[in-house]
Amino acid sequence: MGAALLIFIVFLLSGESTRALWKIDLSDGRTVVSDSVRIDEGQVILEDTVVSRNAVRSIFRIEERKPEEKGIQDDIRIVLEEGLRLQAKFPDAGGLILADHGEMVLHEDGTQTYRYHFAAKILKTSTKTWANVGIHFEEERSRITVDLARTIKPDGTVYSVSPDAIKVIKPKSDMVFFERDKSVQFELPDVSVGDIVEYRYSEEVFNPWNKEIFNFGYYFQTREPVGSSSLVVGIPDRLSLTYGTRNMDTPSPQVWEADGYRYYQWAMHDVEPVIEEPMMPPIAEVVPRVEVSTLESWDTIFDWYRDFQVARMVVTEEIQGLAEELVEGAHTDEERLARLYHFVQTNVRYISIKGGAASSVSGHLALETLEKGYGDCTDKAILFATLLKAVGIKAYPVYVGTNDEIPTLMTEVPSYYGNHCINEIEIDSSTVYLDATGETSRYPSFWSADHDVYAVNAIKRTVQRIPVPDPSENARTYEYQITVSSRDCEVTFVAHYSGDYEDAVRWHYQHRSEEETRQIMEEMIHEITPYSELIDYSLENLHDISQPFGMVLRYRLRNYLKKAGDLLLLELPDLSGRYTFDEVSLTERRYPVSYSTSARITHSYSIKLPGNLTIVYVPRVLHLTHYTHDGELCADYSAAFTTGENVVDFTDDLKRYRRVIPVSSYHDYKDLVDRISVFAKEKMVFEERTE
Repeated sequence: MGAALLIFIVFLLSGESTRALWKIDLSDGRTVVSDSVRIDEGQVILEDTVVSRNAVRSIFRIEERKPEEKGIQDDIRIVLEEGLRLQAKFPDAGGLILADHGEMVLHEDGTQTYRYHFAAKILKTSTKTWANVGIHFEEERSRITVDLARTIKPDGTVYSVSPDAIKVIKPKSDMVFFERDKSVQFELPDVSVGDIVEYRYSEEVFNPWNKEIFNFGYYFQTREPVGSSSLVVGIPDRLSLTYGTRNMDTPSPQVWEADGYRYYQWAMHDVEPVIEEPMMPPIAEVVPRVEVSTLESWDTIFDWYRDFQVARMVVTEEIQGLAEELVEGAHTDEERLARLYHFVQTNVRYISIKGGAASSVSGHLALETLEKGYGDCTDKAILFATLLKAVGIKAYPVYVGTNDEIPTLMTEVPSYYGNHCINEIEIDSSTVYLDATGETSRYPSFWSADHDVYAVNAIKRTVQRIPVPDPSENARTYEYQITVSSRDCEVTFVAHYSGDYEDAVRWHYQHRSEEETRQIMEEMIHEITPYSELIDYSLENLHDISQPFGMVLRYRLRNYLKKAGDLLLLELPDLSGRYTFDEVSLTERRYPVSYSTSARITHSYSIKLPGNLTIVYVPRVLHLTHYTHDGELCADYSAAFTTGENVVDFTDDLKRYRRVIPVSSYHDYKDLVDRISVFAKEKMVFEERTE
């Protein structure tokens, strides 16, 4: 590491009696401890040696704790007593968070200081992970001070983290380029079940992204009980604070002023743990949370984002020429849009690049991303918008928070928002959204995690919600031709897809060898019956994402008709398996059912019977509809059998319009899908004639 990147981070381990030391990490992996350190031009002068500044990776000032004095100090006694109190209140918990306190202060010069205190009692092996601490920071923007890090035994014995156990780590990944991201990591010592782990640290943000934008969020609940959780936000009293809360019984903060600052505090006590439910929303969506900002409108954020984006959406000669070449022969803007979409998807590799505002917020120049052939989501959105601009289609990069991870935006609080960047496009007097990071999404589909979330469009200065597509845009169509011979069935199965499901299935098979694919097909039909035989299969348009993906299977089911006295029973292959709804397994729910998007499933079965079978019974016609309590159509289902001479036909159609099923509508929705599940298991009944 060059001299310009030499970092100084101060670590303090509190104690009654300490002595100052310096820990120097060298580029060759060695560590040197010295009582003194001095930097003189190109040299680092230690107590008993001198090393080149270029050979030094980092320097830490530490305070080494001397052995603990006998007896239990008051602060330790308080922590132990709180652990016992909470353990009595939550005896089945795997761990107890005794203290979860954050304080964020905005200073007059725009810098920020964040302080955090965590203490927890470990009751099961699973929560021993609390002893492994990682604190993220960007070395060019902030620095970390660890003020306290210790393990407290039930008898009051304290073990503090040793100085050489504190490391600065640069995360590594095969798929992610980390530019400035690092973390301070340490492991609390000698941790066993029954112990309390505790640490405090502060982060000084000396170089925030934008000193005009102050934004911070905090959560007050997790999967384990919390004794005390609080957030204090301090700002200069000349400023005003915009804040929003969700899922909080007491949304208004306590407010006081001191020394030219105004402080706001939210606090919760004895918080019940989150008990996870099948297909619930991201935990951040359902727990109590606070979002704060010093901005009264989105204008400052719009201006900042827009300036980055517009400067990078430059239509160069290279981009203009490429765009015109790609759309040559296309007759409509929609054709042009689809071609450019598929080009960016398949020719620019997606790589997540973490770093400062220049990459995370704004992306790189469109031409730079094109020439490199890779980029993160913002880079791809910038390039895609620029290519569209070159052919006269208005397009914009927009920031979103994906519905699988990020809670719904509080639009009343202007904020840094989102974990992803996609495109908003104006075409034929309508607005569409596309996500060019998806390598297998066929136009006009895009990743379902982008559905039903807010999009921040800085260039248009709008914040609006992306609609959930109509179920027909996320459809699965299954067709079966079944010929019955004696008790065997020969089946030709054809499947076609659209939307997110097509994306997922195509990606799945693109990443499988021929041998693996055949094995998957055999496993599919063996789930119908172990006595099955795959005849052949084919995949349509596997690698051409401009065309619909589909599959065709031919297989034989041996002894599939079941004997019941003088009757034969036939269950439609695959139907009951597709209509298994684990998300409604609970009698009651505390949280909504959260899907990624809408859905549609249709089946068509045509069953040809031999002449010696007479139809005795086919299930009734079924039609079900469910509206939410606010009157919105949520789902409907229709199914019908028709019979002819030696033929039975079945068709059905399930459509789910809503992405999220609210708790208030859960019972009615559960009733609908439970009735579908029961119906799908019903069997046709035949009588075998004997000559």
